[in-house]
Amino acid sequence: MKFTINNRLADIPPLADQVDAYMTDEGVSLETIMTTNLCLEELLTNTIKYGYGDNRIRQIDIDMRLLDGELTIEIVDDAAPFDPTSDAQTPDIDATIEERPIGGLGIFLVTNFTDSMQYNRELNRNRLILKKRLAQNM
Repeated sequence: MKFTINNRLADIPPLADQVDAYMTDEGVSLETIMTTNLCLEELLTNTIKYGYGDNRIRQIDIDMRLLDGELTIEIVDDAAPFDPTSDAQTPDIDATIEERPIGGLGIFLVTNFTDSMQYNRELNRNRLILKKRLAQNM
């Protein structure tokens, strides 16, 4: 299933509704749907808030595939280059809430909710591929 949103935060909730409907139709568990939408919200929010240096409307493409018990999500955008697999700082999860800086947990959560995350930059576009093996009964 392919989705396209504009680089506006207001476009994320309608996308979540579409993802929910698609994954429900495919028989995916509620837990997986919720974690998938959390990952998408985190990644797309970061892209929209920090990846664009102007107010021009741009498109972000999301391609979701369910095949042989594996969910693959590909996110493609023309925001500034950012590799969450290497550029994001690892948060100190042992620090107290008072010691921890604001932010930094989102990509950590995405890596924990997925089995793999792969990034590349081609033709001035970020391409992030997430994979999640689904339980047998989804």
